Amino acid sequence: FSGGPDSLACLLLMRELGQREGFEVVAAHFDHQLRAGSAADLDRARAICGELGIECVTGEGDVGSVAREQRLGIEETARRMRYQFLSFVAGKENADCLVTGHTADDQAETVLMRIIRGTGIRGLRGMAPVAGIPGAPAQRLVRPLLCLRRNETRGICEEAGIEPVHDTSNDDPHYTRNRLRLETLPALRQMNPSVDGALLNLAESARQVLDGIERQALELRPIMRGPVGTTFELDAVRALPTEALTLVIEREAAFGKA
Repeated sequence: FSGGPDSLACLLLMRELGQREGFEVVAAHFDHQLRAGSAADLDRARAICGELGIECVTGEGDVGSVAREQRLGIEETARRMRYQFLSFVAGKENADCLVTGHTADDQAETVLMRIIRGTGIRGLRGMAPVAGIPGAPAQRLVRPLLCLRRNETRGICEEAGIEPVHDTSNDDPHYTRNRLRLETLPALRQMNPSVDGALLNLAESARQVLDGIERQALELRPIMRGPVGTTFELDAVRALPTEALTLVIEREAAFGKA
């Protein structure tokens, strides 16, 4: 729970749903310590949760120092540390799942980012509504707002009469996702006003194609598994598309580790 419009809308909806369906909601806020005002945002997140009667678990980490030590990008380091914290909180609270406020706009940005960096079918499908938590795949990550646009999440906050936190780091084009949001997508919308919808449709098409590829991968069963590897029928392996073969290799590698 960053306190921003998307996570606030998500918290409000989960709170209402929890009251209706009988489950408890706990908020978790991670301070990345990447700017001077981040501690104030943490305090604001706590205050909002206090107003709503929701427990707020907070944590912090020096993302910049860790990124330099591990020679990783700031965005990737922030993501890793954030999910490590969220996974810890989910375990501590004995939570059934972890919920994030990713929206349809985030999905469009994710698909475009992956296209630019280079990706296959799996990358084109974007973020899944339900997935494993990075670093803790046994836990469930749920994204219920992928069907909503950002203007809708802002509307939910306005209707509730709560002012969300404005994270000024979201205005910094130095970060890749911000640059896509602030510069690339607006330029693309001048060429195609419906480019966001096109990216979302591409993700849905990729998801449908990948369903078939995953079935092909599951249908390929090994002749034998041994201490040094797995044996398959050669013709069956050759018949698989590259994406399905990659899934098989990943499956067998995970089986070997288990």
